[in-house]
Amino acid sequence: MLGLTGGLISAGSAQAVSGGSAAPNGSWGFVAKVDVGGARACTGALVSSRWVITARSCLSVGGQPVTAGSPALPTTVTVGRSDLSSTGGRVLPVLEVVPHPDRDVALLRLGLQILDVAPVPVSDSAPDAGEAVRFAGYGRTATEWVPNKLHTAEVELDAVVGDSFTWSGRDSNVSACKGDAGGPVFRETAGQPQLVGLNVASWQGGCLGETSTRYGATAARVDDLKQWITRPGPSIDFVDYHTSANGIGGYDLTSPADQVVPFDYSGSGKPDHLLMYRPGSGIVFIAKHVSGGGFEPVFRSFSGIGSFSLGSVEDRLVPFDYDGSGKLDDLLAYRPGSGVVWVLQSTGDGDFWPQIRSSSGIGSFSLGSVEDRLV
Repeated sequence: MLGLTGGLISAGSAQAVSGGSAAPNGSWGFVAKVDVGGARACTGALVSSRWVITARSCLSVGGQPVTAGSPALPTTVTVGRSDLSSTGGRVLPVLEVVPHPDRDVALLRLGLQILDVAPVPVSDSAPDAGEAVRFAGYGRTATEWVPNKLHTAEVELDAVVGDSFTWSGRDSNVSACKGDAGGPVFRETAGQPQLVGLNVASWQGGCLGETSTRYGATAARVDDLKQWITRPGPSIDFVDYHTSANGIGGYDLTSPADQVVPFDYSGSGKPDHLLMYRPGSGIVFIAKHVSGGGFEPVFRSFSGIGSFSLGSVEDRLVPFDYDGSGKLDDLLAYRPGSGVVWVLQSTGDGDFWPQIRSSSGIGSFSLGSVEDRLV
């Protein structure tokens, strides 16, 4: 984290682009708008389908150190939308913050993968003094407090010192302003971007509301953090715990009407049993997992459950926490089109009894249509 010197504004103040121009909608889709608790906005870059990189100090609340784990304030990321007034791209919550221990850099894990926006690759080579690069950010400009559009500018690297570098405008005065902290600095080779750094400090010359006459900014290098930035993607593999071609737990599953739902039969607080039933037949099984990978029935009935007959093909059973115990150990039994709704509770000896019986719907909802569903 760079210190404050002679008017230099750190990334904790969240900078933006002065002297740049609005990016065409749909361009540089990897550039991300980072919103921290609705109170602060920064910029970042999508570096993989699940991760965004930004300035670590952007995530600080009340001057406190940024720690690994859930963000201190609810944080969202907008990606693939250079015009924030449009509806393209994605807006996703941040589930996890991974701050770098020694540099003003942090990774943000998104709630879902982004598969329709290309991430920016991290450069394999260090930036060089005199190199032409581009800077992009969603922050304040020379004329707008809160721009709706991404702004960019061509800049030139002035000096590379250790883990940071400075830049300035190539053909005119350019600064990073409030809202651009974490904004990507990237080289473009044959039209392909490569991330070389993130903005972390600026003099803010030319930014709306600022009086400084000094331009340019300082960025943290990321080329030497490539291994740290590369995170394993989410696993999409599944493991077979149990395989059967003859049903499960004694239930044959031979009818296309069969229903199977998880259920907390024992009141353990875990839906670790399977409730299996066949509407129109009265057949109800409940099975549990046993050591060795199989299932065995703990309840069997061919005449419904808790006096509810299951005699109609429309009948449905839904696990339900009727008494607010935090356990899905009750059953909501209902028949769409008839108004019939029962709530079945455990008797404590493995059976059920009707706590509520209604033939006119529930909570003023009539259940008069066969299309009706309760969940």
